[in-house]
Amino acid sequence: MGRKSGSLTIHPGDIPHFGTLAGQSEIMVEFRRGHDHDDQWYLLIARDYDAGTASWRYGCLIRLRTAKAFQTQMRHSARLMELGGMASALSHELRQPLFTISLAAENGLMLLQNGQPDQERMAAKFERIVEQVERANAIVQRTSAYARTERDERVAMDLAQAVQNAARFMRPVMTERDIDMQVVIPSTLPILSLPRIGIEQIIVNALQNAADSIDTRRESGACGIMGVIKVDIQQDADAVLLTVCDNGAGLDPGIRNTAFNAFCTTKPEGKGTGLGLFVCRQIMDEVGGSIAIADNADSAGATLTLRFPVSEGG
Repeated sequence: MGRKSGSLTIHPGDIPHFGTLAGQSEIMVEFRRGHDHDDQWYLLIARDYDAGTASWRYGCLIRLRTAKAFQTQMRHSARLMELGGMASALSHELRQPLFTISLAAENGLMLLQNGQPDQERMAAKFERIVEQVERANAIVQRTSAYARTERDERVAMDLAQAVQNAARFMRPVMTERDIDMQVVIPSTLPILSLPRIGIEQIIVNALQNAADSIDTRRESGACGIMGVIKVDIQQDADAVLLTVCDNGAGLDPGIRNTAFNAFCTTKPEGKGTGLGLFVCRQIMDEVGGSIAIADNADSAGATLTLRFPVSEGG
């Protein structure tokens, strides 16, 4: 068979990922070509890296079929796995309003059985029941909204609202694990065109990973530390930066350069699929943004940084 040399134009959103593969003898990577906006993905398998020409000597290119449908299903599966991990905290949050409803109903019944109930006290019991039913309904709605299959279209949205939604959803997890979650959001932010559920999924995943990292640090000997996770949004000249900083165990050295690869995880079997950060990178690539994670320079823990470009007309 003859040899054929060639080059590929890579989508700007996938170029940083290729940069991490330079020098590796064998690679297998999914990417988009050029400036395509049809979400068509390709699989490149290459081997025998030549440092002199900064290229691989052998390889093949495969066009992936039904890539978008597969990605949507994978993201949905990742969200369901996250919900499974949060089941204990969510059930605890539901038990609180149910207990209050039960107590108010029992007290109301006792007032009725006493013969001449105080109407004002009875009204207070019913108001309490209605209030807690609304609270429980809000919990169920938040969970159902996060679990539903996403639609991939972008909408004009305020990034601050996505952060608030994700933080509200994750609040019971933080309370159960004794973690102080701090959210710092500027008063004004530009409106961005983003897939709302996808962005909320990234933030939820980042908060879940940060909480897991804090648990890991506690299990390794720092059992008395107060867990802290800080979510911060800042804007520079051409982008909005969202950071999630924790005081957990930091990055495992074994995955420092592969954290965003599919099936890369340090969590025990049954507690993680290794798809969380991979899915997050895909979503950020599609919106033309970037995602990075690094150990904190001057303290324990790590920081995840999301960069959302702001168009001149945005």
